Order: sequence, then C-alpha cells, then structure tokens
Amino acid sequence: MTGEVEVAPGVIIPDTYETWWPDRDGYEVELSAKITENFRIEVFELTVRRRDDGPAVTGEGVRGIAIQALVREVIQGQVRDSFHTDGPYGTKGFGMLQESQAERLRKLGPAPETLEWVARVYKVAELLDEPPTVSIQETFGISRSTAGAWIGRARSAELLAKPRNSNA
Repeated sequence: MTGEVEVAPGVIIPDTYETWWPDRDGYEVELSAKITENFRIEVFELTVRRRDDGPAVTGEGVRGIAIQALVREVIQGQVRDSFHTDGPYGTKGFGMLQESQAERLRKLGPAPETLEWVARVYKVAELLDEPPTVSIQETFGISRSTAGAWIGRARSAELLAKPRNSNA
C-alpha cells in the first residue's frame, strides 16, 4: 500500500490494493487495483491461475470472473473496516452503519448528523459505481423523493460536491 485516501467525509481507506482469492469461480485470482485522483477504481493487474483441482484457464472462464464485483468486495470491506475496528460490521450503508443507527438517523430526519451520513453513503456509492440515491433509500429506509431531498440538503450544506456532469 502506498497511502490512504479519504473517499467520503471520515472514510479513510488505503489507495492501493493487492488481493488474492484462493478459489474464485474455480480459479486462483490475484488482483491489484488503486483509487485514482478522480476517485475511480483502476485495476492495473489481474492474474488468473488454474487450481490443482480446477478447470484449465480459458477465455470463457476468465470472462466469467466478475472483476468489478471483486473490486467492490475489497473496497466495501475496507470501508466497513474503517468504521468497525472492534465490533460487528454494520448491515446498512455499505457496512458503515448498524441497522439501529440507520433507524435513529431516519427518525432524526435531515439533521446535520444525518446529512453527514448521507454524504458518506453517497460518496462511497459513487466510488463503487452504485446508484447513490438508491443506496441512500436503502440505507435509511426512505422514499426516493426523500432521499433526493436529503441529498439536496447535503449538497447545500457543502457536504457533497456538485454532480460530476453538472453544468451549473
């Protein structure tokens, strides 16, 4: 690992990964990836090996390995670990929140603490190429329109940058 990156407010994770799966889709898989300056995940090396008891490495077999799913798994694990160093992982907000915490924030409404969490979930969703609004809906158990309103409030509070494709 070469360093760390803050991918969302208070979410600090390594910027480079070297990961190994001894049995992924019948193969031994190694993956090296990094988070770029544009907060995109870039895979720069992928090695697929035949396991002693596995099938031959073929184009079809390699195409069957969901690389993006591997990357998401690794990054989401790092996000979870950044919030849960000595307790159980959460089940909401990419593992950052316990269900009881998400429920408390939902009941609190768009208060500053909730909006900070909205920004965290939004930014992690962006990094993982997940739909941010849906991720917020699912994390807090709210409607799409409420999620959109909370995102707007987080943006107004300058917790989120302008949308990437915004002309404003």
